[in-house]
Amino acid sequence: IPRILSFSPTSNGLATGSFNITYTEQETVPQVKLYYKKSTDSTYQVVSLSGCVQGQSVSCGTLLDLSSYNNQYLTYYFNITDLISTTLTPVQTSRIDTNGPSLTVNTPVDGNYDTRRIEFNLTSNEEVDFYYSLTAGATWKTLCTNKFQCFKRVSLPLGQQTVFIKSEDQAGNVLSEEVTLFIDDKAPRIHKQAPLRGITNGLFTLTYTEEQSVPQ
Repeated sequence: IPRILSFSPTSNGLATGSFNITYTEQETVPQVKLYYKKSTDSTYQVVSLSGCVQGQSVSCGTLLDLSSYNNQYLTYYFNITDLISTTLTPVQTSRIDTNGPSLTVNTPVDGNYDTRRIEFNLTSNEEVDFYYSLTAGATWKTLCTNKFQCFKRVSLPLGQQTVFIKSEDQAGNVLSEEVTLFIDDKAPRIHKQAPLRGITNGLFTLTYTEEQSVPQ
């Protein structure tokens, strides 16, 4: 008998169109189907999941375009069948959210900064989690959670930084932007100059320290 270990999404949550199930079926390759319908409809639509294999604690899933169901309630369940038996998940009902959040980056903006303490001023059209990344999205750091607007100062490294910023809603929809900053918090330091006074032959020299950029 196929044994269902977990599935998503679950009731009382939000669904974007991604449906996944984890199960154990070691005897045969099972048939896995997803039954779904708008909660006010009487007839289920059926999708057969591809790529489902036999084994212990294996997963498969499908991605549906539910944009026409946005902000409506969807009822659904999974059906797993082997050669002789069938296992069903409990029927679930979730609200569909396929619209991504907005993201307005008020600050920072592209440009030069003379401080490492950079102000993030971000807004969205719904409650979201705000994040930033200095690694092209490989890793993210949290700025604010469950906010329409986020104000926060963050210390960033010196030099040129490409900062990726994203908003993510409760359903997992994401919108991202990026800004490029050049951060130099130390003014050029002059050590000596010549000539100081008196007669010159036209040669002027300056010794200085400037580590972050090529000075003018």
